[in-house]
Amino acid sequence: MADATPREPLAPDLATRVTEFARACKAAARAFSMYPDGHQAVRSSVTRLVGSIGQATESGPLTLTVLNGRLVVNGAEPERPDQALGELATLLHGHLVGELIVEAPGDTDSWQAFLKLLARPAEEVRGEGGIAKVFTGTGIGIRELDYSDILKERAGGPAASLDSLVSSLLEAGDGSGDGPGDAALEALVEAAGDADQLRELASLLNSRTAEAEPAQQAETVLKLLRGLVKSFEGKSRDEILQTLQRMTPMMGELSADAMAEMLEQWEAASSIEGGVNIVEATVGQMGDDDVARFVAGSVEAESGSTERLAQAFQALVPEGERRKQVLAMAEQHTADSELGQSESFPALWNNVERMLTSYSDEPYVSTDYARELSAAGRQAVEVDQISDDPPERMQAWLDTVADDQLQEMDFQLLLDLLNLEPDGLRWRDIANIIGSQIETLLQEGQFPGVRRLLGPIADMAEATDHEEITPQAKDLIGRLAGGRAVKRGFKHVRAPDDDAFDDLKQICARLGSAVIPAVAEALAGEEDAKGRRRLRGILTDFGDQAIASMHELMQSPSPEVRRTAMLLLRELGGAEALDAIEPMLTDSDPKIRRQALRSMLVINENRARGRLLELVTSNDAACVALTDELGSVRDDRAAPLCGLLVGRLDHRTHTELYLSAVEALGRLGDPDQVAPLKAALYRGEWWAPVRTRTLRTAAAEALRKIGAPAAAAILREAANGGPRRVRAVARRAHARLESGQ
Repeated sequence: MADATPREPLAPDLATRVTEFARACKAAARAFSMYPDGHQAVRSSVTRLVGSIGQATESGPLTLTVLNGRLVVNGAEPERPDQALGELATLLHGHLVGELIVEAPGDTDSWQAFLKLLARPAEEVRGEGGIAKVFTGTGIGIRELDYSDILKERAGGPAASLDSLVSSLLEAGDGSGDGPGDAALEALVEAAGDADQLRELASLLNSRTAEAEPAQQAETVLKLLRGLVKSFEGKSRDEILQTLQRMTPMMGELSADAMAEMLEQWEAASSIEGGVNIVEATVGQMGDDDVARFVAGSVEAESGSTERLAQAFQALVPEGERRKQVLAMAEQHTADSELGQSESFPALWNNVERMLTSYSDEPYVSTDYARELSAAGRQAVEVDQISDDPPERMQAWLDTVADDQLQEMDFQLLLDLLNLEPDGLRWRDIANIIGSQIETLLQEGQFPGVRRLLGPIADMAEATDHEEITPQAKDLIGRLAGGRAVKRGFKHVRAPDDDAFDDLKQICARLGSAVIPAVAEALAGEEDAKGRRRLRGILTDFGDQAIASMHELMQSPSPEVRRTAMLLLRELGGAEALDAIEPMLTDSDPKIRRQALRSMLVINENRARGRLLELVTSNDAACVALTDELGSVRDDRAAPLCGLLVGRLDHRTHTELYLSAVEALGRLGDPDQVAPLKAALYRGEWWAPVRTRTLRTAAAEALRKIGAPAAAAILREAANGGPRRVRAVARRAHARLESGQ
C-alpha cells in the first residue's frame, strides 16, 4: 500500500549497500542472542556489520526511518525492497525505534552495545526506560517512537492535527486512491488504545461526511477498516482481530442510519477482507458502554428515537435483560447533555425506552387483523382441550405438519412443477425459485435438502435431449456455483457431522468444475485444520480440473493471484503441484519466491525436499528465508523436510537453519522423526561448547515436546548412559517429560 505522499526511489547502488547493512545487522543481532561475548561468531558478525556500514555511508550519513515492516532511507525507498530491510524494520519497530541515524562506521564497542540491546526482549528494555535511554554508545543516533503522541508524522515533521488525519483517511473517498496511506493507518493503530481519541476521530468523520448518504458514510468506515486490515498483511489473524476490536469505541459514534447500513453489510462479501469479517470484528464486538454511547448520541442528534435506531439497537443487543442495562447506561450519558437538562427529558426518555425495548411490526398490522389472529390462537387451544381423539392419533396428525414434513411437501411440489413444465422460459422461472431455496439451505447448512433440489437441475444440465431447458439449467448451475451462498455454505465445513460433509462433497460434484474457484477461495481463508483437510479433499476430487484451474492462475500477471494459486497448489500437493511451484523459486517478485519456498516446504514429495536441500546449501538468501519459515511453521507436512535437514545439514556451517529445523520438529510433534533428533542430541564438538550445548538442548527439548514412547526412551537412555554433557541436558528434558510439564 502506498503512502499518502509518494517517495522518491532510492538509488540502486545505495539500496544495495543498505540492504547488505540490514542483513549484517540482523545476523549480528541473532549471533548476540546465541553466543556469549567474545565468541568468534560474535566478533566476525560485528566486523562484517562495521564493514557494511562503511560502504553504506560512503556518500554521507544515513537516516533510516522505521515504518510498519519497511525502512525509508534518507526519505527514499528501494523500488524492489529486499526482505532483509523489512525484517530489520520489524526488529527495530519492536524496540520502538522510529529513526536510526548513522553518520559513520563508528566503533565496534558502540555497535556491540546496540546489538546487545536488540537481542534482549523488547519489554525488558522498555522497562529500563527504552532503548534510546539505555543506549550509551556514540556514532549512532536513535529516535524512539513516542506512543503518547499518536499523530506524529512518520517523515519527521511536526505533530499532525486530528483534522489532517481525517483528511488522509478520507483521501480515497474522492476517487484519488484506494484507501488511507500507511502513515495515517499507523497513527490509527496507535490511537486504537485511546478510546477518547477514537471517539473524537469518529466525530470528525461524521462531520466531514454529514452531507453524504448513510450508505456512503458506512462505506467510508468500511474502506478505512479494509485499509487497516491490508496494512496488517503477514500478521496473524488473532493480531488483526485484536486491533479491529479496539476500534469499537469509534463504532459507537456512528449515526443510527450509518449503523443500520453497517449491520446490513454484515453478511455481504464486501465486509470480508483478508479472510476477516470486519463488521463482525468491530460492530459485532461492541461492549455495553459503546452501544450505550451510540444510543445516546443518536437520541441527542434526533431529539428522540427513530425506527432505524430501534432496528440497530435490537440487532446489537438481542438479549432482553441486557437491553435494560444498556439503556440505563445510555440514559446516564444522555442526561449529561444539553438535551438531558431539559424539563421534557424524563418523558422523552420514557418514549425512547418504550420504542427500543418493544419495537415490532405493530404499526403495520391493523387492529382488526391482530384481533382475528388472537382469536384464532384461542380457538386452537380450545379445540385441543376438548379433543377426545386418542394421543397416538393426535401425534400422527401433528407429525404431518412438522417442519420436516412441510419442507418435504414444498420440495415435492417444486420438483413436480419442474418435471411437468416443457416450456424453457417457464421452466427457468420455476428453477429460479428452486435456486433461491437452494441458496437459503446452503447458508443454513441443510445439505440433504440442497442435494434433493439440486439433483434434477444438474441432471437436466447434463441432458442432451432438451434443447430449450438444458441451457437454462446450465445457466442456473453456473450462477449457484459462483454465488455467495456456496461460499457461505463452506463455513459449515468444520461441523463434526461427517454425513453432512459427504453431502457437501456431492453437492460440489454436481455443481461441477465451476465451483472450484469458490472452494479455492474458502480454502485460502480457512484456518481450522479439519476444515482445510476437508476442503482440500473436495478440490482433490476434481483431480486434473483443479490442477488446471490453478495452472491458469499461475500465469496471471498479478503477484497476488499467483501467490494465491501457489497456496492452493500447496494444499493439493503431489508431483503436478510441484511442477508448477518449483519454477516460482526464481520469480522476479520476492514475495512469490518466499511463497514458493513455503509451499515446497510442506509438499510431501522427495523431489521437493531434495530440491530445497540443494537450494539452501548453495544460496545464502534461500537459507535465511527457510530459517525464518521454519521458525513459525505449524503444518505437520513439513516434518519430513525438517528431519532431512537435521540429518543431512552440516550444523557447523548452517547453524541457524539446523537449529530452526530441530525446534520445528519439536513443535510439529511427529514421532516418526525422532531418529534425526537422537543423532542431533549426541552430535557436537568439544572445541565449540556453547554451540554444542545450544543444539543439544534444542534436540532434547524437541524430543520432550514430541513425548512419544520412542522419544521418551531416547531421553531416558541418554540421561542414564550418555556422555557427561549429553546426560546433563537429557536429564532436564526427561524430568520435565515425566512431570508432565
